[in-house]
Amino acid sequence: MWRKIITPGVFFIIAMGLFAQDPTVTMRFEQDETGVWISGYVGEVPLLKLPSDIEGYPIIGIYGGAFFDNWALTSVEIPRGMMYIANAVQNNGTGGYMGAFGSCVNLASVSMPSTLLHIGVLAFSRTALKSAVIPDLVKNISAGAFYKCKSLASVKLGKSVEYIGNNAFDGCPLKEASLPASIKHIDAEAFANCRSLTTVKIPASVKNLTIEEDAFRDCPLNSASVKLLAKYGYTHTVLETPKTAQDAFNRAYRFMEQGDYERAIADYTTFFKLEPKATLLYLDRGNAYYQNEEYDKAIEDYSTVLKNDPNVYSAYTNRGNANFMKRDYDKAIADFSEAIKLRSDETGAYFGRGSSFYMKGDYDKAVENFTQAQKLDPGNAAIRQRLEDAQRQQRAR
Repeated sequence: MWRKIITPGVFFIIAMGLFAQDPTVTMRFEQDETGVWISGYVGEVPLLKLPSDIEGYPIIGIYGGAFFDNWALTSVEIPRGMMYIANAVQNNGTGGYMGAFGSCVNLASVSMPSTLLHIGVLAFSRTALKSAVIPDLVKNISAGAFYKCKSLASVKLGKSVEYIGNNAFDGCPLKEASLPASIKHIDAEAFANCRSLTTVKIPASVKNLTIEEDAFRDCPLNSASVKLLAKYGYTHTVLETPKTAQDAFNRAYRFMEQGDYERAIADYTTFFKLEPKATLLYLDRGNAYYQNEEYDKAIEDYSTVLKNDPNVYSAYTNRGNANFMKRDYDKAIADFSEAIKLRSDETGAYFGRGSSFYMKGDYDKAVENFTQAQKLDPGNAAIRQRLEDAQRQQRAR
């Protein structure tokens, strides 16, 4: 089944034909001083069982970014023998960071082997994992390892976990955090914004535990958990709910300026409970959802605005951007087109529609839209670059 390509003089192997149901799958392997790693993957196999070796050489780990942003993956089995899921690597294009399985938005289950030693920075961030079992040899759960896993309701920590990094479980719908006797340090915001987390359990044998400020920020902890954490010097504070609509809106606006989108969303939601008829302001909460990468909820709010007033230009462009981020390019094009009908002198809608056509491979229409955007904003470097890219693709046909 294997068809291997070994590139002379380069320390990597590209393996093709891994899966009979999809012969186009490509997996890249690299070797460093520690061993062989999976460093890249291209394919649309939903249920993925990773290989344990390549040409007889055992695979010891997975590099950061190896499976990043693969929307086809729904389940991954990591074989026994693998020891490392490496830290995130920087995306040279966006400047952001790519975890090993980060932004695999449909990845609902992962089986980690008993041999695993390390779970790296942003390893499973923004995935659809529903539960996670941390193997017993893992000592550190790195920063953002399960950041904003919006379906992660259950985590079983292994008996060796000593350190939980900042934002490791930030934004997960956990109901309980049962910590092992090995725990020594919980970093800032490790469990922040876990808005279903009511119970924290710590074995009585744990004496020396450092809990950083805001580790459990905005978690609705019960009184027993608050008292338990206080034994280790942690003061749990709960953000008071604003009493008036104006207070809620003002604080939400401040949180938006600070980039604290979780809290902004909470305050906007309080505002709408007090002022349900202020439908135009759903645009603001939609923007908070968009910034928090909750695109479905953003689209819902933008649609609420348009249902009540179909002439709001920014609701169309913002919904178009959200649809673009969901890779629903046809809906994005439809939204940008409606925006252009309202205001044909604005750059944003032409740029968004051009980008959508580009992603669909319609380079003629992409060039047409980028050209119009450039006429409206001739000094914009981003528009110029995208136009040149589209023209290059146009010529290459």
